[in-house]
Formats: sequence, structure tokens, C-alpha cells
Amino acid sequence: LKFINHAEGRVVMEEEQPEYQYHLKDHLGNVRMTFTVKDEVEDDRATLETANIAEEQSVFLRYEHVKKVQATLFDHSNGASTGYSQRLNGSENEKFGLARSLSVMPGDTIRAEVFVKYVDEEPSNWNQALTDLMAAIANNTGGIVFEGLSYGTSTATFNASNLVNTSGSSGTAPRAFLNWIVFDRNFVPKDQGGFMRISTAAKETGSDVAHERLFSPDILITEPGYVYIYLSNEEEDPVEVFFDDFRVEHVKSLVVQVDNYYPGGATFNSYSRENSIANKRLYQTKELQTDLGLTQYDFGP
Repeated sequence: LKFINHAEGRVVMEEEQPEYQYHLKDHLGNVRMTFTVKDEVEDDRATLETANIAEEQSVFLRYEHVKKVQATLFDHSNGASTGYSQRLNGSENEKFGLARSLSVMPGDTIRAEVFVKYVDEEPSNWNQALTDLMAAIANNTGGIVFEGLSYGTSTATFNASNLVNTSGSSGTAPRAFLNWIVFDRNFVPKDQGGFMRISTAAKETGSDVAHERLFSPDILITEPGYVYIYLSNEEEDPVEVFFDDFRVEHVKSLVVQVDNYYPGGATFNSYSRENSIANKRLYQTKELQTDLGLTQYDFGP
């Protein structure tokens, strides 16, 4: 049961589905693993729409650096209705975009995607509607272009650009990417990092081509660590690229805690998921006493 405070001041009770956790013990009775039967998935999406700013800014990094453009042509969230997207044109303050940072545990799976378009580099190919829109964007026209509060220091505050080597990618489209980096707990990059580059399928001349979906593979985590996912436009000559509906899915492992033991009960190579209630019944299923600074097992009188 959980308590809910209603606006009128009443306190009522509401049923909540219980979460069952189980312990896996070895032949000596030592608890080696705690796991749950409750599926937990974090599925976050940056739409850049005004109604979602507070929620999205609490989840996605670098939100205050975003240059948003209000245009149906580049928005992916609202179909034929006007909406927002992030512009990255590769200039000094528009090389690196929104990012998501995750703490991960073995057995977790991470997936990411974003929808993109870029503007044809030859203006003579543009129709009149795109010509007018690009002129408005170039002039920072109010009501169309919105800069984040920290836009002027966007590139200066980014420190992960040298951790994903995109130099080996090739193609005729801009060097714009969805990037991901996997770290261990000591912030050493693992070999699971990668990127996906935009292609010429996303070239826009004003005819409203379909957005291209950039996506990661399923990233299966094998040790405790972190995952950092970010957007970038690393083109040396500025090219207008627009990103929208940046989505990151974190499917959490059912394993909550793992413990290994030295003779005598001291633990090593142990880990537990953040914000979980620690299982203290460990060595020979005895409770580890940590109150008042103790680190002793309760074997009874």
C-alpha cells in the first residue's frame, strides 16, 4: 500500500503492485545474487516541444545549449503540424547536441535513435518555401529560431569529442552522427562504442522528404559502468542538419545485487543497482550489521 496526499488534504490508501525479489545462494548458504521479477524500462525522448521542456531538461544533458528551430519541414514529432527540432550546422557552437548519460549494470540493454534531415548544400535546388525558411533561420528571426541560455558556450563545455573516432566514416552526406560510448566504472572507454552517420536519403530541398532514422544496435552491458550517447555535426564547412525525437531506451537487468566472498565473509567484486534497497543477508545468510559504523555479521548470541 502507498499513501497519497490529495489536494483537499485527505490521506487515502491505494494498492500498488508488490515487487518480489529472490536470493540465489551457493552450497554454503552464501547469498550470491538478488534478482527481481519486475521489468523496469526507462524510455526517454527529447521532442524539444515547449510543453515537454521541464521533463526533457531533467533527463537530457546540454538542453540549455540547444538552438531550436520551429518549422514543420524539419520537425518529426508533430507530423503536418508545426514543431521544433535542434539545428547543428557544424559551426563553433553547433558541433555537439543533446546527450544522455546512463549508469548501467551487467545484463542491461541500451538502445538509441534520432530522426534527421539536412539541407541541400546547393541553394539553387531549393524551392521558394525552403529559401524563405533558410533566410529566416540565417537572420535568427524571432518565433522561428530559439537559442538556449548557454548557447554561446556550447562547444567549450563539451569534453567527449575525442572519445569516438568518426574519421573512418565515408559518404557524400554531412559528417553528422548519432554517437555512443560505453565506459567501465573507472571511466575507461570500452570497445562497444560507435556511431551512425547521416546519409543522402535525408537531403532536403523543400519537398519534405522523410526523416532518416539513425540508431544504435542493442548495446548489451557486461560489467558495471556508464553509457554516454550524443548528437554531433562534425562537418568542417557548415551544413544545416536538424535532429528531432532523440530517444534512449534503457532496459534494466533483473539482477539487483551480486556479491562474492573471501573466507570469513568479506565481500569483493560486488555491485548493486543504484537506488535499490541493499540486501544485507549475505554470508551464510546472516545479516550484515552496518549501524553505528559496524561491519559485522549477526551470527546471534
